[in-house]
Amino acid sequence: MKSIIILSLLISMITNLAYAQTDSFRIHLKINDPQNQINDGQRIDITATGFANEGRTMLAEGHIYGDSVILTGHVSHPTVTMIAIETESPRSFRSYKILLENTDYHVTMSWVPGSGFEVITDSRFHNLWSSVISSNREFEDEKRVWISEHARFIQSGRQQEADSILHLIDGIESRKILFQKAMGYQNPDNHATAYIIGGQNMVYDADHLAIYEALSNEVKNSVYGKTWKAKLDMMGETPADLSPAMDTKSPLVGQVLPGFQGWTNTGDTVVIDQTYFTSNPQNKITLIEFWASWCTPCRIANTKLYPLYFKYKDRGFQVISFSLDTNEEQWLAAQQKDSLPWLDISDLKGPRSPVPSIYNIRAIPANVLVDAHGSVIAVNVYDSAVLEKLLNK
Repeated sequence: MKSIIILSLLISMITNLAYAQTDSFRIHLKINDPQNQINDGQRIDITATGFANEGRTMLAEGHIYGDSVILTGHVSHPTVTMIAIETESPRSFRSYKILLENTDYHVTMSWVPGSGFEVITDSRFHNLWSSVISSNREFEDEKRVWISEHARFIQSGRQQEADSILHLIDGIESRKILFQKAMGYQNPDNHATAYIIGGQNMVYDADHLAIYEALSNEVKNSVYGKTWKAKLDMMGETPADLSPAMDTKSPLVGQVLPGFQGWTNTGDTVVIDQTYFTSNPQNKITLIEFWASWCTPCRIANTKLYPLYFKYKDRGFQVISFSLDTNEEQWLAAQQKDSLPWLDISDLKGPRSPVPSIYNIRAIPANVLVDAHGSVIAVNVYDSAVLEKLLNK
């Protein structure tokens, strides 16, 4: 708890920092590559992620020489971006998020498996988001400890103890939501507030509405503010409306799920198509989750789905996950660390897998919710209220 309080103080300090804006951004990138896996001339690019309806846009690209590169360009407004490298030999793909403004960024990217990504900048947009991510990581680490205990109790048949742990996990999620609300109240003039809270598919409440109303006009008029406002408008007369918690406007909705296949951790081939769902009529709804071991938000989504799976599985809820990893060892290690209790498959083709394009997936985590007939109900569902409503039909 002490570390969470310190993070709250840091967030407050970030609020008081002045923007150090220039006419362009400048990213000084250093690669930590002790095994010399990245050759001179390796291409790297930074791309706007296509938040809402912005579309994906290449903002800058360069080539690495001597373990470093400088990327320069201009953004017209604070923009969420991904910096990415894909190597051929050995084959590997890494991407990391940077919340970009027209200022300097000093970035260290490690090519050692399991190592991190460090950004030093005076961007309030990036630093507030980074502080929230750090606090979320503490919440998720705490969750994983209890998830591991829950899995152990389930394996030993100690159901009562396992059920009590699920309540503890729910409590951690509630504390995380309260922390994010505090961040929102403290930072009404930061675009990251609207991006962090408004970018989630969730059921919003009166606190979220109050946080939005307190935003500066600049933030309200940003793409992140407008996206959040559109979700709040869908609440209707009561916060119980579930529209903001799922996307029902995707072209996939109402269509039969496009088939795909992958392999389990034991090498068995599994085909997921309409026949799969009609052959398992006990599953009223199935969530197909797309993730990867290197994707931090995906790992967070795993810990959020874990208690939902056990809460609703006896009522006809099922989960299938598809990993966009390329490294089998890293995929299986993450699968074990997250104690995934559901079917998890992969074709180990990473970004070259045909599966993401079939589902028009531009970023992960992402998911598709399917009914018992194999028809898509919604996409990007991460709120228990949605599952509760659908299972009660």
